Amino acid sequence: RCLQYAGERNVRLVIDAEQSYLEGGIHHLILALQSKYNKQGSWVYGTYQCYRKDTMSRVLRDLQVMSTEGFHFGAKIVRGAYRQMEEKRAQEMGYANPIHDSYGDTCDMYNDVMQVILEKVAQSPAQLMIATHNEDSISLATRRMAKLCLPKTGRVSFAQVYGMCDHASFVLGKKGFDVYKSVPCGPVGTTLPYLARRVVENSDIFARAAKERALYWQEISNRLRGVLQWHVQ
Repeated sequence: RCLQYAGERNVRLVIDAEQSYLEGGIHHLILALQSKYNKQGSWVYGTYQCYRKDTMSRVLRDLQVMSTEGFHFGAKIVRGAYRQMEEKRAQEMGYANPIHDSYGDTCDMYNDVMQVILEKVAQSPAQLMIATHNEDSISLATRRMAKLCLPKTGRVSFAQVYGMCDHASFVLGKKGFDVYKSVPCGPVGTTLPYLARRVVENSDIFARAAKERALYWQEISNRLRGVLQWHVQ
């Protein structure tokens, strides 16, 4: 019903990813929905977690499946938010940890996957949502889009959590890119753990907090100077 409702109103539906041991079933469901609803456009997006070691192979496989089956690719890429849970379960059950060993490896995977999908977007009606608060990834994406002659709107979008990395969201919007801000809705017991996972997923956010505060104070100072100059005149 959600997909039918969204399709009637030309709204895209983005389906989130979960833990790796649940993701197999979810992913098969997403592919089935995409095969049905993505014939004429990328209305259903699947989510790829780039902290997983197998993400690139999964993306390449899905791109091939969609090319063979004749439906459009739609994806959101994230870094991933269940690291501790995944590592603990792998250790307790004695199987190889599916998650990258370092944040740097995750960032490398994210940027590599992003560039592969952007090239696909440039060659086909595929669409991509770049969900990240990492300024290096955002900068890489905009440069790559320019090199591939991709339009700033319609095919590629950026996404951040409301209240996180707003300065990057504002700059992207000012430059003409499509930007979405995620706002969790629901009971406190549900939304707070969600936001906590976003903080874990973006572990470098505290390192950027000082920069964001400096930017806020700079903007406040600029506005106050403007008010004072207006009164002097």
